[in-house]
Amino acid sequence: MRKRTIFSPILLILLAATILPDSAAAEVDWQTRETITTAKAPLAIQVTADGKRTFILTAGGNLEIYDSNARIIDTIKVDPAMNLLSTDGAGNRVFLGNAQNSSVHEIMIEYIAEFDYEGSPYLGKSQAPVVLAVFSDFE
Repeated sequence: MRKRTIFSPILLILLAATILPDSAAAEVDWQTRETITTAKAPLAIQVTADGKRTFILTAGGNLEIYDSNARIIDTIKVDPAMNLLSTDGAGNRVFLGNAQNSSVHEIMIEYIAEFDYEGSPYLGKSQAPVVLAVFSDFE
C-alpha cells in the first residue's frame, strides 16, 4: 500500500517564503516637505484628515494653527498646563488635555474666509456694513 503525503497550504507558503529570494522587500522613499519652527518647544502636533491644517501645542500655552503650506493662520492662547492635543478630523473641535490634573478642554474653532468682491455688481450702498453674495450660476 502506498502512502500519500498531502501538503497543507500553510506549509507550502512557509516553504516558498524560505526558498524564494528577498526580491519582494519593500523600501520607503521620503523627503522633507516643510519645516515649521515654533517660538517655543512643541508639545503635541495634530493634522486634520484632509491635511489642510496643522495644530501645534507649544510650551507656555500657545495653540498654533498652520495651513498646508506651513504658514501660520492663528495663535490661540491656552492654559500653559495643557500638554495633550487632539482634534476632530475637520479641525473644528480641538481637545486640549492636562495629564497632571486629568482635565480636558474642548475648543470650538470657526474659520473666517475673506472674499475680495471689488468690482462685483451690487445693489445698495457700496460701503454697506454687510455683504450678501449669491452664487446662482452652478451647473
